[in-house]
Amino acid sequence: MYVPYGQVPNVDARPTIVLRTSIDPASVTSALRKAVSEVDANVPLDQIETMRQIVSGSVAQSRFRTALLGICIGLVGAALLARLIASLLFGVAPFDRATIASVSVLLVVVALVACYIPAQRAAKADPMDSLRYE
Repeated sequence: MYVPYGQVPNVDARPTIVLRTSIDPASVTSALRKAVSEVDANVPLDQIETMRQIVSGSVAQSRFRTALLGICIGLVGAALLARLIASLLFGVAPFDRATIASVSVLLVVVALVACYIPAQRAAKADPMDSLRYE
């Protein structure tokens, strides 16, 4: 994954190795550790991840946080506008805990699905094809 050199914090303390393989990345891990230790035994290898894991995690987390923020703002807005809502509702109290909880759970599930589907599509895309296209 390309990151401009000027944007990488503490480059000397945390080098990055990117490896492309046509086989399962988990099976290459031990060979990679051996090759790096032959060059410099003091370089630790941690956070070994596939590109699919990196893309999926980075896309889904920011979208899910945004969705949770929207739900919190909506709940605060509903609490502040409860009297206005009370005149529009029939048979439901403005602070009905079951309704607020069920709508909140429904919105969280929708947000999870809305984050998961694009993250899976992004993870399936070949990064080289995406770079060539742009």
